[in-house]
Amino acid sequence: MTLAHDLRLAVRLLVRRPLFTTLVVATIAIAIGLNSAVFAAVDALLLRPIPGVRAPEQVVGLYRTAPGISWGSNSVPHFMDVRERTTDVFEQVAAWTFSGFSHGDGDQPQILSGQLVSATYFSTLGVQPAHGRFFVPAEDSGRGAHPVVVLGDGTWRRRFGGDPSIVGRTIQLNGQAMEVIGVAPPVFRGTVPMLEAALYVPLMQMEVLDADRAGSLDNRGRNFLNVIARLRPGVTRDQAATRLEAVNSDLAT
Repeated sequence: MTLAHDLRLAVRLLVRRPLFTTLVVATIAIAIGLNSAVFAAVDALLLRPIPGVRAPEQVVGLYRTAPGISWGSNSVPHFMDVRERTTDVFEQVAAWTFSGFSHGDGDQPQILSGQLVSATYFSTLGVQPAHGRFFVPAEDSGRGAHPVVVLGDGTWRRRFGGDPSIVGRTIQLNGQAMEVIGVAPPVFRGTVPMLEAALYVPLMQMEVLDADRAGSLDNRGRNFLNVIARLRPGVTRDQAATRLEAVNSDLAT
């Protein structure tokens, strides 16, 4: 009875004050719109398969649980240990992190948002190059020994006019000469499609390109890497999680 009375009173008040009614309706509409937009972003970021990835249902993210840590919860040494100790459940394990790169020689170089990745990044995802090649295992060793870069399709088209002959040429990134070895396919925009990666650089080039990250390749306390893996045929996520728990326990010991 009270609810019905309150509803009738609210309706009378809204009818008597059309301007206020319009503002209320507009506010509700905006709120619904914002909620829809936020869900769409989360849906595209977390729920939908990454475009261009082979058998995306077999690709999983590996996160360590620690206070205040979830996204980017792995150090380089931890990633390498996990990669070596989980070959029974994963076909391949890869790591990546976001990074900014200054491109150009002039007074106003352009800042490009790209990714530092392990050599297994593209092969783990099952992505094939549109031009040239992707990284090889040797480029996961030797700090600064392999100054190579893979361009994203958007960067290749906007900055280099979609010229296939860019493969094999040298460009400047953070003041360092880097050889372009390949171009990613148009459908692949990076591990987070909403944040298109302009280019991809081997993880082992990190300390050469960014002095602020000196020592990061050896430091188990610097947890900034996102790690992904491809399950072996017949291996479930629960089985992989059980194996990871055992590996983490051994590493902790």
